[in-house]
Amino acid sequence: MNILLVLPSLLIGGAEVFAVRLANKLAERNHRVFLLMLSPDVQSDLLAERVFPQVRIVNFREKLSLGQTILFKTLYTLTQRHVAWYEKVLFERKKIKAKKLSDFLEKFCREENIHAINSHLSLADWSVAHYFWVKPRKQKFIVSMHGCYNRKERQTEQLLQRLERNNDKVFQAVDHIVLLTPKNAIPLQNVSLKNAPLYIPLGFEKPSSLPLKKSSEYDMTFGLVSRAVERKGWEEAIMATIQVRNAGVNCRLMLVGAGEYQERLMEKFGHLDFIQFVGASAQVLNWVNQFDLGLFTSYIESESYPNTVIEYLACGKPVIGTDIGEVKNMISTPDGQLAGQLLTYDPLGISVEELADCLLRYAREEKLLQEHSTLAEDAFRKFDMNQCVAAYEAIYQS
Repeated sequence: MNILLVLPSLLIGGAEVFAVRLANKLAERNHRVFLLMLSPDVQSDLLAERVFPQVRIVNFREKLSLGQTILFKTLYTLTQRHVAWYEKVLFERKKIKAKKLSDFLEKFCREENIHAINSHLSLADWSVAHYFWVKPRKQKFIVSMHGCYNRKERQTEQLLQRLERNNDKVFQAVDHIVLLTPKNAIPLQNVSLKNAPLYIPLGFEKPSSLPLKKSSEYDMTFGLVSRAVERKGWEEAIMATIQVRNAGVNCRLMLVGAGEYQERLMEKFGHLDFIQFVGASAQVLNWVNQFDLGLFTSYIESESYPNTVIEYLACGKPVIGTDIGEVKNMISTPDGQLAGQLLTYDPLGISVEELADCLLRYAREEKLLQEHSTLAEDAFRKFDMNQCVAAYEAIYQS
């Protein structure tokens, strides 16, 4: 088959990482696979490096006329202090982009004989939906939900109404919707769809071997891999590690990720040698393999099926994670045991004291750490990449 996967960009995030993983595996199974970037100038080189050579990256570059460019720059300047008018200008700008993308897709799909278009993340879904709205198409339209449609915090009523209109267009145009969790289905209540949504867990292909590196300087290593944004719980993890150190445990915290927020935290905590900012990495599992346990401390409402948790389990690491989305089910073994500990979810932030208690429990109970490490391997088995890709193939071919 000829399959087109669509992303807003190649920034490092759970949805983007999975889409690259899916594209690579589909290409391995002899499909012609294309990755379309709607904003090609916004990307992580580290993620782009993970794309297999046989997967073709396609960049959509919108070209405005000189007159249009000057017009919109002027309108942005004139309306930026008036929210309602500014949003109208943005809306008109997006309409032009949607039309240009629709023309681009029509030409590309014809030339490459595309059979299925699979969009990931709502911005890509809305953009592709316009292509299917213009006129009937022969391609299948598949939307993979990653939690975007559940995200309503911090939105104005006017913006929510506009989002609902965009969502309705997607739901009317789409042939199949892939869900990760029951939570993803909430926005679909009372929505008429062509086909019932399907649940497909994220897949992950565990490397055959990884270098095992243990610190000789520290007795325990805690690790956190995520985008460096405030509500991912980086500062809470740092404060909890400080508490554990004060309790007499010779430990360190490794933070894998990059961004402006990371730089601010480095200014605040960079003098502590046991808080180690390693930056972004294309080889995340090499870092995870140095951990004794992995942290998922996010309190972002839309979290559903975090890739990071799967990566921890793939390396046999117990998980201390926020009880949000499907985290509890993700770290559960077939017989219902947990390969880790759960933190109470609070939209205002996780409890530093609760996290410190969980860390101390592992530090003081070596047998528990070993038991949960074994359970992590059992919990990981549900994330079979071959089963995941086979399920997607069935949808593309339906």
